[in-house]
Amino acid sequence: MRELVLQRKKVDVAPLNINLEDEKTLALFRAGNTMGIFQFENPQMRRFLRNLQPSKFDDIVDATSIFRPGPSRFIPQFVARRHGEETVEIIDPALTEILAQTYGIMIYQEQIMQVAQRFAGFSLGKADLLRRAVSKKKSGEFEKIRDEFITGSLAQGHSEEQSVQIYDLIERFANYGFNRSHAYAYAALAFQIAYFKAHFPDEFYEVQLRDRKRDTMILDALDNHFELDNPSINKMPYHDRVADRKIALGLAHISGLPRDMAFWIVEHRPFSDLPDFVKNLPQNFQKTDYIELLIKIGAFDEMDKNRGKLLANLSNLIDYTQNIQLDLFGHTQLKFSYQTTEDLPQTEKYDLEKELLGVGITPHPLVTLSKRFQGNFTDLSNLQKNQRATILVELTYIRTHRTKNGQTMAFLVVTDSREKRDVTLFPEHYREFMTQLEKGKFYFISGKVIERNDELQLQADKIAVAEETSRKLWLNLADSSRNARLSQILREFPGSHQVILHFTDQKNTTQTNIYVDENELLLKRLEGYVLDAVYK
Repeated sequence: MRELVLQRKKVDVAPLNINLEDEKTLALFRAGNTMGIFQFENPQMRRFLRNLQPSKFDDIVDATSIFRPGPSRFIPQFVARRHGEETVEIIDPALTEILAQTYGIMIYQEQIMQVAQRFAGFSLGKADLLRRAVSKKKSGEFEKIRDEFITGSLAQGHSEEQSVQIYDLIERFANYGFNRSHAYAYAALAFQIAYFKAHFPDEFYEVQLRDRKRDTMILDALDNHFELDNPSINKMPYHDRVADRKIALGLAHISGLPRDMAFWIVEHRPFSDLPDFVKNLPQNFQKTDYIELLIKIGAFDEMDKNRGKLLANLSNLIDYTQNIQLDLFGHTQLKFSYQTTEDLPQTEKYDLEKELLGVGITPHPLVTLSKRFQGNFTDLSNLQKNQRATILVELTYIRTHRTKNGQTMAFLVVTDSREKRDVTLFPEHYREFMTQLEKGKFYFISGKVIERNDELQLQADKIAVAEETSRKLWLNLADSSRNARLSQILREFPGSHQVILHFTDQKNTTQTNIYVDENELLLKRLEGYVLDAVYK
């Protein structure tokens, strides 16, 4: 990254000179915007950062240390104490200063050693012996050092009860205590990488697209308001290129396209259209399997947007190029005549682009639906554990399972075109919605968000088809006095039908931004709140 920034921006960013209190970089950590940052990419870590709201570099050091097996179970306490929502327990005034930075929670091995020195009068060497003895749990050595700790504590004027309590605390944390000097080095490296993301995002992403999970980093760039250039046979670079917050996807990343063919394209363009491209293409590359890849990603869209027509006519075009081209006398260049064919559906274009390029460029149908139903669902990226939520997703996978009592439940995988989530349907809800479920269709799914295997998923109890429809739910109301309660009821039944309100007292009709399912139970719940309710 340093070299690329120097090459393009003429700025030499020496990592060791980066200000570790840089506010723009700290803001990136507070937002949990740390995809591509060493040790901070885990989704749970990113949520932790958003809750922690680090305001200084030391907070980053603490975060990388506590987010490990063992101490991670103290994260809720750590966050609560940082924000003053929980009182820091003072076990002994002698420990206050040592544990102040970590809110009374032992995170570092150095803290364990400092406690042993201050509380029991241990030398530095003996404190290190305690650290090693506790972590290794060698019974003889462990018991010996425990007795020495209690004896030393008593000599320092502490009670035996206090001494035992502090030693138990040390034992509890020593198994996973992290070396702070290591944590500082890890955090410094992470901060240096994050600095480039915060200040030189073009160069950050271009390097990340070369060296890391490309698909993931492209999506992260889009989340950070970057744009994708439309693929073009005349403009696509060989490698991915990022400039002015725009990503030009590279020919080298088209799955199945020969490397030599990609080089040839870069060296011999521009081409006026697909026939011109095929005519100039070396014969060893004039194969439908190769050229189809370019059509499917939209590389010829700026010349002809009908990918279906280009694909359907490709074999004839290659045959024409290789065998016909001239008239019977060999004098006049003939023009290839396309057979009319319908274009590919929008969803198929998106799927092909994602398969071949790693990312869909044609707007996914869910994008259109999400704009229509905005405010009626929660993005998958914003789900919160133990809260209720409604998501708008495509169903991509269904697996049924028979329970011990012989009932059938289902496990679903859904996507919002960016992220995936697992959804569980217990038997009573699977029986209710099983006839609606079909892979490839779009749904509103409601339920409780839970965490399993460090991933958020949904335990669903409501499912409704998501589609564009002109059918609406019309509600006739006496007045607006019950609007708040009415809104609560309507939002319990998310769906595709817009709610229209007519107020009799004012003779006024209002379109709402609430969309509901066509549901008999909803109509029953509305009784007593509306004069009339009808879907039409």
